Amino acid sequence: MPTIPGICRFCSGGCGALFTVNKNEIVAVRGDPAHPVSQGALCPKAGPDCHRGQPGRVTRPLWRPAGAGEWREITWRQAIARLAARLKEARDAGWVHDDARTDGIAVFGSAAITNEESYLLAKFSRLLGSPYIEHQARV
Repeated sequence: MPTIPGICRFCSGGCGALFTVNKNEIVAVRGDPAHPVSQGALCPKAGPDCHRGQPGRVTRPLWRPAGAGEWREITWRQAIARLAARLKEARDAGWVHDDARTDGIAVFGSAAITNEESYLLAKFSRLLGSPYIEHQARV
């Protein structure tokens, strides 16, 4: 079975991991001794269960109309259009003209994203006009 070097995605530490793959599924994870950050060590959060694919994982956008009991599949174009419309609606409803910002949107990061992704999340929040940016690592 092939072993593929990569980075653990459980937190923003960037530890090096070696992923053993069988039939396109990760079957084992261990620390990469050649990685300069973790030098072969991995914390308990980086166990194989954190990285294995889940058979029931959603891979296409789903939408449930208000009051409906069932989800239905929609196209990516429809999902992005709905998301963009809802974001604009929330942004406009909470817009504070004197401060050129919105009170209608807050952004909450995650300990499972990298520093670079955190930077992009903050930029995205500012692009939307929201000064409300928080990160799970501080909570």
